[in-house]
Amino acid sequence: MIVCEICIALAKNDGLNFYETKYWSMRLGYNQAYLGRALVMLKRHDGTVSNLKEEEWLELKTIMNRYESRLTELWGANSFNWTCLMNDAYKNYPANPHVHWHVWPRYEDEVIVDGQTFSDPNFGHHYDKNASSNIDGFKLEKITSLIRQ
Repeated sequence: MIVCEICIALAKNDGLNFYETKYWSMRLGYNQAYLGRALVMLKRHDGTVSNLKEEEWLELKTIMNRYESRLTELWGANSFNWTCLMNDAYKNYPANPHVHWHVWPRYEDEVIVDGQTFSDPNFGHHYDKNASSNIDGFKLEKITSLIRQ
C-alpha cells in the first residue's frame, strides 16, 4: 500500500482545518514559526500541478486572495511565500506525490497572539524552512479560530 501524507492530512479532524472549497482544503501547519503558516491541499489525489483543471486554478487563486487579505487584516502580514515542492513524496519508493501548497506569511514587525510573540528575523530574505515554534495544541486551535472568523 502506498501512503500519501496529504491524503492523511485531508482526513484529519484535529481542529486545524479552517477553510474548504469544492476542490481544496486548507489547514494550519503544526509549525507556526511563521504565524499563519498553512497548507492548501487538492482534495483529489493528483501528483502533477500541470494536471490541475482550470476551475481548480481559479479556485486556488480565490483562496490565495482571501487568505492573504485575512492575515493582512488580522496581523498585518506584509508578504506571502507560496510553495509547491512535493519533494518529500520522492523520499520513498514508489513516490506518491499529491498537489499541495505551503504558505509562509511574512511579517516585518513582531505580532503578539494570545500572549505569545511571533517574529520573522529573516524578513526581506528567504524564509528559514528549519525554523520551528513551540506552540501547544490549544494555541494552534486559537490561531485557527482567529483565522476562521
